[in-house]
Amino acid sequence: MNIPNFLRILTNPKQLQKIDRYLLLNYPRFWVTKVHYCIYYGLLVNLILNLFVFLTINPKIIDEFIQYFIVLIMFVEAGIFIFWIVKQSLYNVEKEYGNTSSGIGLLEIIIYTLCAVIITSSSLTMTATAMYRTASLVRMETSTECSEVEVSHFQTPYKDEGQVCRSMKDFLDGSSNYNYFLPYEIHWFFHTIFLMLGIFLLVIRKYSNWATMGWIGLYVLALIIATIFLGIVLSSLSQNELSWLIILILLNIVLFFQSTSLTMRRRFDNFQFISFAILPIALGVLISSIVFGSANSSFRTNTIALIMFFVFYIFIFPLYKLILNRTLALPKE
Repeated sequence: MNIPNFLRILTNPKQLQKIDRYLLLNYPRFWVTKVHYCIYYGLLVNLILNLFVFLTINPKIIDEFIQYFIVLIMFVEAGIFIFWIVKQSLYNVEKEYGNTSSGIGLLEIIIYTLCAVIITSSSLTMTATAMYRTASLVRMETSTECSEVEVSHFQTPYKDEGQVCRSMKDFLDGSSNYNYFLPYEIHWFFHTIFLMLGIFLLVIRKYSNWATMGWIGLYVLALIIATIFLGIVLSSLSQNELSWLIILILLNIVLFFQSTSLTMRRRFDNFQFISFAILPIALGVLISSIVFGSANSSFRTNTIALIMFFVFYIFIFPLYKLILNRTLALPKE
């Protein structure tokens, strides 16, 4: 078998084509998600990239690797993710009078979440591989004290080697120290926000048009500006560290009451629909702020909080979609 044929079989195997055709003929709702392609290509790309990292990573370049190469991979993932969202928004089974049962809706949002996580997973798995491989090369353990001997393995012109060593140790034991760290936690934070925004906006886009998405973007921007302004004012007046948290709680309460009133309306209200659309985003920001602001915040606890939030959203999604369908069915003003 020559190389071109091998690459063709590897990138588009016959079994994957059979699955694609089967889903198209029997389950078009799930065919359009391209979940089979996401799983196959996601695993393939993760395998290739992580093997590359495992074989080439060097303790002397770990800092530059995470700060630059991983960021480049994240931009590629973002482009693929946005392309996938645009493709998803072209088809909505509810508009075609398809099955709208809660069970189907639950499975649908699980597939959306699975695809989104897979698409954005390479940069996270590569970071973990690089960190653990580097720790193995320098024989670092959680008990390592980052003495002069251990620090000498990390020769970087851009950062104090001691900081890199201590950051590696924090990664291994799952703790956090924001006085010194490689930006793997910043990357995790951006992944969290990106996934929250991406999945929620995907759902809303399937039930609305681009004009509504534009209004949602402006409303979110206005809320961000207002929150920052009020936070600065309250912090300067009261010197209370909880001012930002109080504002976020009040914002979620306002959005919640605006959203629940949708169930009693007899005509479509665009402003209330937009408030309902961004409620999960505001709730996600509130939960993230509580977790990040807690005294025992760490990489592991933050990851657990993210998983718990998505599990909660997955199981509440059928009700969320039921309200969406009812709202969009109301006569317009």
